[in-house]
Amino acid sequence: MKNQGVYNALIGIGLLYGTFFSPNSCEVSILFLSFAIFVAIYGAVSSQ
Repeated sequence: MKNQGVYNALIGIGLLYGTFFSPNSCEVSILFLSFAIFVAIYGAVSSQ
């Protein structure tokens, strides 16, 4: 649980980069949203 903030920050930074700075904003945003969905599913399955 200690690194949860770091993971959320990295996903947030990636989404901000994809939205405002990337020339391929849709592709980058989809990539980072896919990461967020995968991490959420993994967390739901592996939590006790």
